[in-house]
Amino acid sequence: MSDAVTVVIENYLWDQSGDSPLKVHCKSKDDDLGVHAVPLADSYEFKFHPNIFRTTLFYCSFEWPGQFHHFDIYDQGRDGGCVLDESVCLWRIQVNGPCRFNGYTGSYDLLYAWKD
Repeated sequence: MSDAVTVVIENYLWDQSGDSPLKVHCKSKDDDLGVHAVPLADSYEFKFHPNIFRTTLFYCSFEWPGQFHHFDIYDQGRDGGCVLDESVCLWRIQVNGPCRFNGYTGSYDLLYAWKD
């Protein structure tokens, strides 16, 4: 079995959601992780074991006042090496899209577009 991967999703919606939490709902083909309310500057995380075929996919919806978006938060082909040790994927959810931590530069500089 492969090593566990942890995905960490941080609410980075400064000045966008007021007091409303970011609602995060993540799923895979086999698992529904439920809806989680993530306060500003807080985070939600989950852990799993990627499959040996390198096809593991977790997709999430993100909702805050007036906004609803989707994104593949973990795509094993894209994210197999999220950070240098390959066991943690750090994400910041921003208005313009999810931003992944880059282990090589030490900053959140990998910005992706929403899937919707």
